[in-house]
Amino acid sequence: MAPKTGAERKGMPLNVWTEKPARPPVKRRLLWWILLVLFVFLPVAFSTSVYVARRPIAAFLVQHYLHSRGVASVVEFDELARGGFSAHVRLGPAIPEFTAETFDMTLDYSGPFAFPTIATVKLVKPVLRVGYDGRRLNFGTLQQLVEEALAKPPEEPGPSVSIEDGRLFLSTPYGLMQFGVAAKLDHGRLTSFDARLQPGVLKDQDVSADIAGGTIVASTVMSAVDARIALKINAISEKSHVPLDGRGIEASAELRGIAWVMDK
Repeated sequence: MAPKTGAERKGMPLNVWTEKPARPPVKRRLLWWILLVLFVFLPVAFSTSVYVARRPIAAFLVQHYLHSRGVASVVEFDELARGGFSAHVRLGPAIPEFTAETFDMTLDYSGPFAFPTIATVKLVKPVLRVGYDGRRLNFGTLQQLVEEALAKPPEEPGPSVSIEDGRLFLSTPYGLMQFGVAAKLDHGRLTSFDARLQPGVLKDQDVSADIAGGTIVASTVMSAVDARIALKINAISEKSHVPLDGRGIEASAELRGIAWVMDK
């Protein structure tokens, strides 16, 4: 029997394989947590924050667009989703040209990746202030938006629009006229229109008229518009070579088959 070496006598093997020490489990778990935060939690948190803040983000984009066209605005979204939105709108300076207590809009998608089109618009208690100088209408700071809309008439029928409990303030050289308005349009086709003139006084240097009220009621029959107009005047006076003084005047007219033609 061969004599044992010193290493064997001490109980140590002659051939020892050295290996790299294994990564501590704590460091492995820390690495996994970092990767999980970077690729899972952060995207989810970002998406959640965008979803939660989607209303102020959308309001900021709308207000920025209007500001670029010289329109001061306040937009507050109540609901905002892929299928549409509901908002409070205020456009214009301290006395705005347009406000709406509720502005509801629904969107229509022809495909999963299609750009949305406006399907319906509902205005509840809208208020519009317009000026008239005897020749043309003036929409104030909204003039640029109106001109851009009229310059590019839609190639397809517009959305269905309903106006509930609206107010129109028309400023003229003879005084302010106020109308209560309700209307419905079906894809660009007027189905009903009801405007009621509130009592007021119109006058200039020579003529003064105390108006009791009036109505304009219109609807589309076949492809034309029928309308009924009525006006009641409490008193009217005119200063001229032959003075005129009238009281209790009522006038009405009925129009049928009005065709709307848009020049291209």
